[in-house]
Amino acid sequence: MRSRSDVYRARIYLMTPLITTIGFTMFDGLLAHLEARRQLGDDFYNLPTNKLADLELDLPLRKLGSGRDWFYATSASIMPGGAVGVTRVRKRPVVDGPDRRRVHLGKGRYKAYDIPFLYRSARYVDFLFEGDAEEVEHLLAHLFALGKKRAEGFGTVRGVSVEPVELASAIQLPDGRVTRPIPARYVDISRTGELYGCARLQPLRFRPPYWAKRGVTLCTVPGERYVLNI
Repeated sequence: MRSRSDVYRARIYLMTPLITTIGFTMFDGLLAHLEARRQLGDDFYNLPTNKLADLELDLPLRKLGSGRDWFYATSASIMPGGAVGVTRVRKRPVVDGPDRRRVHLGKGRYKAYDIPFLYRSARYVDFLFEGDAEEVEHLLAHLFALGKKRAEGFGTVRGVSVEPVELASAIQLPDGRVTRPIPARYVDISRTGELYGCARLQPLRFRPPYWAKRGVTLCTVPGERYVLNI
């Protein structure tokens, strides 16, 4: 019988390289996307972005912290070593009115841009979480692609597995590295400085949706080491 307090690893197997704009993908953000899509059906793609940000979603994950600074016990993406490269996607302007008859894409107001995206080739990407593993598996069964530029074929998912792991926490590894953004109020700055030299903090969101502009605060940086008070 699976317990909600155990730590699990969700491994997502990939067929094509993965693009992430900030260097990592948040597991609770991924599950929130899948849950919103499940609840709304086809309306998910028609709802204005600001309405999506206001959705109240009850994810099958353990919550940590208190008050307004609570967050889910999940990690950011953890990837094995793999080839890293840059691809470019042509961004063409939207042209309306009389200008549609003749425009110059090489210069001027309608210039097209080749936007660079960093991609990583890996066989799989891992996430750690604490919560209801069976419900998480049910949501992941509807995951077909991961990351940015999915319509162009990046991040195609080949399969998913969920297994328990021998860890005490999904948000911090035994060597002190945290696996996700955590609000600075939960960091022991003094002890972190004594043990690890510094406590690097960065303005980030710590709950989905991670693309929203509001709710940004100073947080830990995934992969850095801290002393936490949670």
